[in-house]
Amino acid sequence: MTSGIDMGAHGDYIAELDVENSERLVVYLQIFQWSVRQDGPSHHVRMRIECNCNRLCISGDVLVTTAPASFDSDDIPILGEMSLHSKREAVEKAFAQQLQEGSTTRSTPWRELGRFRLNYLKFEHETYQ
Repeated sequence: MTSGIDMGAHGDYIAELDVENSERLVVYLQIFQWSVRQDGPSHHVRMRIECNCNRLCISGDVLVTTAPASFDSDDIPILGEMSLHSKREAVEKAFAQQLQEGSTTRSTPWRELGRFRLNYLKFEHETYQ
């Protein structure tokens, strides 16, 4: 896992690698972009990347926070020091607080924004003589 900090946003990613045999590699990758603005959502991208012989398949989904603010103002100064687990808990805490205040009407802190799937095939060209 790693983290990065930029103006108005923080990011984390985690990955898991699975090698079943010499011809198949699967990577599970999650990317988090945390918004520290009071009017911007945070994003969570989940990907499955599979390379198998002549085929590459990338699929996943994008989640977005449902509350107007992803974090309480108290959490923003220490966001860069927080663990990924703590950041996810802070998003849920901020969502619950905004739900009580009536500034959000969603029932969960995250909603699906979209899904994606990309497939690439390598074709072998035979040469004829």
